[in-house]
Amino acid sequence: MAFFIIIQFNSIKINTVILDMDIQSKSVQEFVNIAENNAPDINDLFQLANDLFEKDTERKTIHTFLNLGHLPSVNSTIAENNLVEDWLELLIKLIVKSKYSFGHLFYNRANMYKHKVLFHEFHNGKVVNHTYEDIWEKLIKTAGALNHFENSIQGDMRVGILTPNCLRGAIIDLTCLSFHFPVIPIPANANKKDIDFIIKHSGITHLFIDEELHTELKDVLIYNRNKITIVNLIEKDWHAFVAKGNQSNPLDVLKRIGRANMEDIATIMYTSGTTGEPKGITFTQKNMITKRFARALALTKLGPQDTFLSYLPLYHTFGRFLELQGSIFWGGSYTFAENSSFGALRKNFLEIKPSIFISVPKRWTQLYDSIQSLAADHLDENRIVRKAIKKITGGNLKWGLSAAGYLDPDIFQFFQNNKVQLLSGYGMTEATGGITMTYPNKYTVDSVGQKLPGIDLRISDDGELLLKGPYLSSYYYNKPLISSTVDGWFHTGDIFIEKDGHYFIKDRKKEIYKNAAGQTLTPQKIENMLSEFDAIKSAFLVGDQMNFNTVLIFLDKEYLKKHIPTRDPAKIRSVISALIQSVNGFLSPFERIVNFGVIPRDFSADKDELTQKGTFKRKNILENWVDIIKPMYAPDQTNIEYKGKVISFPNWLLKTMNFVSQDISWSGRYLKNETLGLKCKCQWQNETLVLGEFEYQVSSNNLDLGKILIDPILWLGNNELAIFFGNVLFKLFPYKNSDDVQLLSRKSSQPLQSQVIQTDFDESATIEDLHMGTMLLIQNQQNGLDYFKHIFTQKELELKKIGIKVLKSMLEDSKLNFSRLIFNTLIPHLYKDQFIFPLKNLFKRHQKDKKLRSFNFDITQLDVQHVKALIKELISHRIQTNLSSSQQAYVRMLMSQVLKLAHIHPAQYTHIRHEFTSWKLLSSIEALGQTAANCITTLTKHFKEMIGEVDVQSVDPETGSEYSWFDILEFDNVIPNEEKEFLLKLFQSHPIVKEAIFLITGYKLPHLENIPKKGIWITPMITNIPIQHYRILTTLKDGNSYNFILNHFPESSKIEIENMGDWQIVKSTGLTSMKVTNNFLCSFPNSGIIISEYDTKANVAAYLLHHEKELNNPKLRDRWDMRWLHFGWSGLQGYINHWAMTHFQFTLIDPSINNVVVSEFDYATNVRIIHSFYQKPVKSNLDFITKLYRELIIETEKRFKGLNHILNWEIVLTCILQAVGKEKGLVILNQIANEVGSKDIYGLNLAHVNEYISEVKAYGYIPKSVIFAALRFQRWMDLNPEATIESQCNILQEMYNDYRLNTFYTSHPEIRLRFFLLTCFADHDSFVAKRLFELSSQLHHHEIKSSELDINIHALAKEPNCSKEDIYFLTRLIYEHVDSANYAELITRATDQKKLDLAVNVKNNDGRIFTIRPPFKPKEIANFFDLLLSYDLTVQFGEDHDFLIVFSANKALVGGVFWKMIDKNTAHLEKIAIHKKFAKNGLGDLLMNEMIHRVKKSGVTYLTVGLMETEFFQRFGFKEDESISEYVKEL
Repeated sequence: MAFFIIIQFNSIKINTVILDMDIQSKSVQEFVNIAENNAPDINDLFQLANDLFEKDTERKTIHTFLNLGHLPSVNSTIAENNLVEDWLELLIKLIVKSKYSFGHLFYNRANMYKHKVLFHEFHNGKVVNHTYEDIWEKLIKTAGALNHFENSIQGDMRVGILTPNCLRGAIIDLTCLSFHFPVIPIPANANKKDIDFIIKHSGITHLFIDEELHTELKDVLIYNRNKITIVNLIEKDWHAFVAKGNQSNPLDVLKRIGRANMEDIATIMYTSGTTGEPKGITFTQKNMITKRFARALALTKLGPQDTFLSYLPLYHTFGRFLELQGSIFWGGSYTFAENSSFGALRKNFLEIKPSIFISVPKRWTQLYDSIQSLAADHLDENRIVRKAIKKITGGNLKWGLSAAGYLDPDIFQFFQNNKVQLLSGYGMTEATGGITMTYPNKYTVDSVGQKLPGIDLRISDDGELLLKGPYLSSYYYNKPLISSTVDGWFHTGDIFIEKDGHYFIKDRKKEIYKNAAGQTLTPQKIENMLSEFDAIKSAFLVGDQMNFNTVLIFLDKEYLKKHIPTRDPAKIRSVISALIQSVNGFLSPFERIVNFGVIPRDFSADKDELTQKGTFKRKNILENWVDIIKPMYAPDQTNIEYKGKVISFPNWLLKTMNFVSQDISWSGRYLKNETLGLKCKCQWQNETLVLGEFEYQVSSNNLDLGKILIDPILWLGNNELAIFFGNVLFKLFPYKNSDDVQLLSRKSSQPLQSQVIQTDFDESATIEDLHMGTMLLIQNQQNGLDYFKHIFTQKELELKKIGIKVLKSMLEDSKLNFSRLIFNTLIPHLYKDQFIFPLKNLFKRHQKDKKLRSFNFDITQLDVQHVKALIKELISHRIQTNLSSSQQAYVRMLMSQVLKLAHIHPAQYTHIRHEFTSWKLLSSIEALGQTAANCITTLTKHFKEMIGEVDVQSVDPETGSEYSWFDILEFDNVIPNEEKEFLLKLFQSHPIVKEAIFLITGYKLPHLENIPKKGIWITPMITNIPIQHYRILTTLKDGNSYNFILNHFPESSKIEIENMGDWQIVKSTGLTSMKVTNNFLCSFPNSGIIISEYDTKANVAAYLLHHEKELNNPKLRDRWDMRWLHFGWSGLQGYINHWAMTHFQFTLIDPSINNVVVSEFDYATNVRIIHSFYQKPVKSNLDFITKLYRELIIETEKRFKGLNHILNWEIVLTCILQAVGKEKGLVILNQIANEVGSKDIYGLNLAHVNEYISEVKAYGYIPKSVIFAALRFQRWMDLNPEATIESQCNILQEMYNDYRLNTFYTSHPEIRLRFFLLTCFADHDSFVAKRLFELSSQLHHHEIKSSELDINIHALAKEPNCSKEDIYFLTRLIYEHVDSANYAELITRATDQKKLDLAVNVKNNDGRIFTIRPPFKPKEIANFFDLLLSYDLTVQFGEDHDFLIVFSANKALVGGVFWKMIDKNTAHLEKIAIHKKFAKNGLGDLLMNEMIHRVKKSGVTYLTVGLMETEFFQRFGFKEDESISEYVKEL
């Protein structure tokens, strides 16, 4: 009775969520409750099931009964009574009758296991748990959001998921399956071409994508952007998506669960097809649900108590159906592994303690090796072995499945003998995964097991396995659907034999491989690519069930005879390696070829390797060539494990050292070679590794020693490591950088004996010299630098590069004083500003050492480029608003060093003076301003000393007569005598000419003897300010003449002159700033004199006055409108630049057109204010711009009646932005808006300002040059309305170049787009223009990068409503170097990368047409390789190389160039070659120019090339850089 009451209580509890149940449903629920803990009576079970099927039963009641299907007690009872097939047949009838879908299943589990953990996931190393109830609530909210999406589109919705395993991706999948939104998981490891195909083929309308993949696949997504909605799974976008669910009716959402049609397509999964395109395999709710019941009847002991540790992809059947859906079906728990690496899985085992682990064979092998290593000395003791298994797997592992590859039977039996049921199986995506399985305790060697419940298997006459069943997909997705069966049977393409119910796979009938990771590939596709090469007669891919791919190659004898007549094995291997690398560039990572073997004969039908049709008999080939294949798959390293950490010795290293693996041992503390009695410290300490005397950061728990040894930066100076490996260490070449290992610190415990230290060096340097020098430096012995200096005198480029890297890395390791010595040695080898970073770090360290006072380094090592870098560093700190005390100290140090450098590099005096004076006047930090003022005093004093005193007299060498300044000066007659006397005294008392000419030339110091009699002409200049203004024209005896202006301020004091002089310096040309007035040269304050550069141009007022007749001619109105727009805009810009340069403090007393000098050509950007000596404080921003507008624009238009009023306030506001940039400019504009208020001043009002601000925020502003370039183009079009598009393009390019619009890219990345929108896409209502506006806005707001623009433009060009004319201009929009007449076509490379590129036609000196483009297929790269061979050039192509190939009109390859990226800013040109027939007709120059344009477009700033073909590369601006022994071109 008590038991009955408990049952009733539980029943009532559960019935609260299942409403309106009849008596039958209550009895079913009670039956289920009892069965949870007790085996049911088999007869009652079948009776109840039959009653439910035959009677008119509610769906909910059947669904309750179906809960029995996941209970171990029920499934065990069925299996023990051998009624599995009968029971499953009955269950399937109930599933179909009640339309039991995945949504019903999840709903029931969420009610049964509310507070049980469904998902474990890792966040920042910690486990986060999610219960069934939590996840069900997330699914409902997600369904609401998807429902909103569905209601907002026309037609059917298809959801795509493109993400590695993660909770949000799983939630989308489970929601779609539960609430009936068709869903397509896209393989995250697919190449871009396949992803693009899947999106289009499946009809995905909404794609959920991981952030990292979103970045990687931007090009693919852009091509589909107009057809699909993309949701990024990052936090912000995810929450915004889920919030859309609030717009859906919750009741409507829940009703979707019951809409199940069991035969409708619920999901499509894509797998590699034999044709190369992925196949879409359709699955229904019936397929998925019946498979879950069938699998449960095969694994009867699995249930709610189990936890999965899962890493298999959720876009594969085992990961998605067996693990994810299986864990829900059984009421178990699913764990998202941190990642798929073995190290992460080992860690997760210990944290989660799973009971089930499903994996590819490789991970089981690694587990096996780890356990073997842990129990190495006790493998015959089961107790210790099982303890080791528990220690490594967490202690609860009971079940395992090895899928998608071959696993050694010994490993299966090892785990099964030690209480882990490791099962094997065979499956296919079409069968929702598993087809056969080795049942618990029924393992048979090499068998893939017995058939799963519910599937019918048959072996055809030719041995192929056929199958059919309820969980087999019926169709491949297409329109219309394609049946997956023939006569009702699915053909697997695999050859089997069956023995006693066990199935054994013998061969593959179909041309498809599945590698050890379960990824499918088509061997014939890769073989065909290889067979296209002239060098390869036959190729056979090996890789089925393997960890990587290799290939057997039979070489073409004619090719060898022509290209490698010596049959040199090394050269043959180099050639084949290059060809394979070229193929790899067109393949996905898992398709790429890792190794190859050359076979001595071709594949033969006589050897039973070919069919009658000539196709491969793959199994026979594998058997016949096993002796060549096996070594390619032999372990390439020896692994030694200790407590989860692994040290790997590559085989090549053991062979080089003449070691065998048995010689090496590792105790966890030391590596030992017992035979030679050597040892080397090797100990992990938390996340770092101490190896020898150095400490390293290793990216995983597995250290490949080879990666350290081939990167000298990591081991030079590590004496203990060098002793262990011996001289072999110094013979490993070529060297490679290792990205997996980072050197943290260097130490040395063994002082070097004096007798091993060299004092005299051989002429040639070696890697041993670097090693010895590094050891000495580690011990802070200064003579270590002698070794490096010796290296730096050599021409051995590789050693020099290594030496520089070592010294740079040692700057932080050494004591401060010693680091300074290292830095001094490095300076000549630190290109341009590269020395700033180590200098700054040195100073920071210096500041921390309280005992040290002065900071110095060897400034004599610095060249002009270093000086400029130091000045730029000062500028970067000056423009900052706040500087910390340490930053201020750093600035003072820089000023001190720069001041010293003025002595060494006097030609940099004006730049140094400009920067110091800018600090003095503009620094917000008073103390630094005073420091700068002190520096100026010293700088000026030393400069004056260098200039020297003025010469009083000289002797004419021809006549011997003496002459003085009286004889040299010649005055204009209009100058009064008293002024002449004053000027004569000035020249007699001040070195005016010497100082002025030195500052003009940067080097020339003329003396009196260098100036002929009457060699200086002085004439007065008219001015409207109270100064005396003279033009000084000096002609030297060498024939050169120099102009400058002498300004005399008779009414100004010395202090006022000094202050005016300082401001004139700031307004002059700086290292990074343009002048706003005539450049200041020098001053003599005691005499009231300022000397400045002379400008030959007249001011704008004088120009207008000179052309006043034209101004008043109505026929010339258009011309003068353009000129006045140019003059007025330029004048506004000049005065506003002046205002900004004074930090908005001062304006000039006379801001009129009289003071403006500007070129009459509107593409010129330099504008000068000629009289900027007198300035006054600005009252307010509004007061400044309104007075400027009145004086400069309104008053000028009043004065010259022919000028139209075309200069509006938008131009004034644009000038402000152009002077200070958008960010600061908007601050000023907002201040102006506040000051305007309700006023209206000359048409300026609040609405006007706010409208302009809104426009700028949305799209940015358009600089003057762009407007004028567009106006010139439009004017030309008005005059030439019938112009061809080629002519239009010519003018476009001409305008673009004349107005130097490319100079705006840094501040305006959208500038080229805006220019094209104002010219050839001026119809802003067109589809193309609207899209270009969107892209312009995205560029402006940094939503896309400039480098991504070409992908977007190409997608636009592919749109059906894009005309040929549109495409013509879009092509030139992306590739600005393409001439108008050149044929140019946007192309997409047929590679994994789906890269946009260009094919362009060029004409050589003979007038012949050639096409330059990237290679479309591997054979083109191979033909280029043959061309290089013909020049006897040995090269090695890599996957990181880019190519441009030249083709003649008849499609013959006649040249090419290839290069690779060294870092994000630098590309290295490897080789360029033109066929000898065309070598001297300019084709090489055309190819070189095209390559330079393309690398520059990709963002490269430096292009390097080895020291070869000096004359050729110097023609293109390459200069030798001795620090790296290469030619360098700055782009």
